[in-house]
Amino acid sequence: MFDLTDRAASGHPLVVALDAVESAISSAGDAPMWGLRSDELARLVVAHEALTARLAGLGLGLVREADRRGAGSAVGAPSTADWLRDRLRLDHGVAKGRVELAAVLDVDAGLFEAARTVHQAAGGGAAVGDHRVGYPDPAGDRATGPEAGAVDAVARTGLGVPVAALRELSRAARRLLPCTAWALREGRVCVEHAQVIRRALKRLPAGIDAMVWAECEAFLAIHATRHDPRSLARLGSHLATAVTGAHDLAGQDERVTAASRAGEVVDAARGDGGLDGDRGEERAEATTMFGFADNGDGTVRAYGCFSAEAADLITTALAALAAPAPAADGTADPRGHATRMGDALVELCRRAMDAGDLLPGARGARPHLTITASLGTLRKQPGCPKAVSMWGTPITPEALRRLACDAGVSRVLTDPAGVPLDVGRQHRTVTPGQWVALVARDQGCAFPGCARPAAWTQAHHITHWADGGTTDLDNLVLLCGHHHRSVHHRGWTVRMGTNGHPTFIPPPWIDPARQPRRNIYHRVLDAVGTDPLRLDAVAGSRRAGPPKDPPEQVRAA
Repeated sequence: MFDLTDRAASGHPLVVALDAVESAISSAGDAPMWGLRSDELARLVVAHEALTARLAGLGLGLVREADRRGAGSAVGAPSTADWLRDRLRLDHGVAKGRVELAAVLDVDAGLFEAARTVHQAAGGGAAVGDHRVGYPDPAGDRATGPEAGAVDAVARTGLGVPVAALRELSRAARRLLPCTAWALREGRVCVEHAQVIRRALKRLPAGIDAMVWAECEAFLAIHATRHDPRSLARLGSHLATAVTGAHDLAGQDERVTAASRAGEVVDAARGDGGLDGDRGEERAEATTMFGFADNGDGTVRAYGCFSAEAADLITTALAALAAPAPAADGTADPRGHATRMGDALVELCRRAMDAGDLLPGARGARPHLTITASLGTLRKQPGCPKAVSMWGTPITPEALRRLACDAGVSRVLTDPAGVPLDVGRQHRTVTPGQWVALVARDQGCAFPGCARPAAWTQAHHITHWADGGTTDLDNLVLLCGHHHRSVHHRGWTVRMGTNGHPTFIPPPWIDPARQPRRNIYHRVLDAVGTDPLRLDAVAGSRRAGPPKDPPEQVRAA
């Protein structure tokens, strides 16, 4: 497997280690897997993935050293990426991505130790508060390292990153990903996670403070240990939206203050002609396109590109028509999701043509796109929660105001914890008002480990109405179809926590201790929008040197 000439004569630890790995895999490759116990099998699946990630991290280190030495140019290749493409038979984009990722993961010992501190303070991602998160671990729920929980009572930023470690990490801002490098080397994330983090950080404003940039990298690296790459990408999108908004508002305030000192009059609402977030939205809208290409066999292929907002609108319009349609005898709909969406698009166009008043010349009803936002967000007040669509897409304040110009608005009163007040309707089915309140509270499937958006969920009665349960908010929870079935048929129990959010108790054959678990994905997205950069509020004191005591905006863990 490894083309290492005279490796026996080399005493380098990497040569010895790779030789041992090759030998061990060769000897175990033919072993029958049916002899594994179920718990061993589950444990090995997880252990194999962690080992794969660690080997991938080691491979990126080798790529970095090869790039540093000019291994490609030594044999006539124009670049290291071209050399990798040829030697490893990779797509050129993949090879180039590896070289670039290897460069940003090349951290020194000081940064690596600071990154270790960050992950130690995060507790290894095994639990949040008194509740476990995600699906039960096959090897048993416990901290993922001996250091978990070892760091306590440390000063942290608004995103939960230790301030002391952040000062060290900030010296690598915009150049390296130290917290990501540590997690990859420990096998807690995969290369795809690292690529997602690298792309997400590229969306941050170029002028943000180094400590804010480092805080964002640490935050994403921590949550990469808790979420899959796609969910992490969505989290990165929310983070970029929140950071851009905070950065824009701070810059706008500085311009207004400077102008007022100079005796000038500035329209704060106009600023310098647009916020960074607005320009990003305009760029996304400028990419809108749609068309058909004839395949030459009686079919055509659709192609296009839309902004996230437009995609939400289209998806909302098609969702009702794309629902599975079982046969009269109860047979499940055999069509896949993509097929149903295609059929829904055709049906939507057919209905629009049948109802001629929906086409140009008459004003028809618009699709009902649900957006959850606070009044402060609508007023563009700093530090307010983000606006988010029912599909989980972050909405910029300007886009929110534009959409609200001609939209129906439902008021949902919430307590300080974000739990909507009881609607109090006594119905077996959830009313439209209750549905809006549930979306505002749960924001998606509330089952631990699930990232499905609210649009894919159903309202579940914690205590069934047939058993005397009421159709009130404190007896309802949003669940996707799969987890709705899990709760009803597989022994899971749902309870409403003291904080007004649901917790889930696994059955004893999954977790004998039956420890309460909860979903943190949607709550993390919500937290990102609530003034995440508390440390940025003291930028002036940072420029003057590190504060002797943590500022008020920094909380003690």
